[in-house]
Amino acid sequence: MRTPIAKNILAALGGLFMVEVIALMFLLGRWETLDSTSHYYVMQAVPAIFTTMDVAELERRATPKLFAGMSEDDIKKLFNQFKRLGKLETVEGCEGNAALTWAKHRIEPNAEYECKLKFEKDRVSATLVLLGDDRALIKGDYDNGWKIAALHVNSDYLVNMLKK
Repeated sequence: MRTPIAKNILAALGGLFMVEVIALMFLLGRWETLDSTSHYYVMQAVPAIFTTMDVAELERRATPKLFAGMSEDDIKKLFNQFKRLGKLETVEGCEGNAALTWAKHRIEPNAEYECKLKFEKDRVSATLVLLGDDRALIKGDYDNGWKIAALHVNSDYLVNMLKK
């Protein structure tokens, strides 16, 4: 026989599980929306970050994880390296997609995109990993629903500059 406390705990857990199932069903039904909104987000964020080479542009779009373990000085040095590429001439395109993962007992939308960028001194590949806030995305708040969790820039020019 279960005690009233155990019944209440089971009822609460069952309720939480149902909320997650409903959220998953809702997000699965909006899969194309996840892809299109994450792509739109990347296509807005990449030029904003790399045209100005302003750390603040990346910081306002980033998850706290992106800068974990980095000092402000490290971040400034990184952007000073990016500035060596010269002016961003074009974003030649970004390809990728969104996915849903189950982590920490909740559904987490995420996306990964690879963008081809042409700067004055080099063509680079920038990979962005996005994390989505399922609650914001369900509400249709796509601008705040996506944040950059990882950014990797591949540049032969920068590698060669660092070797000198």
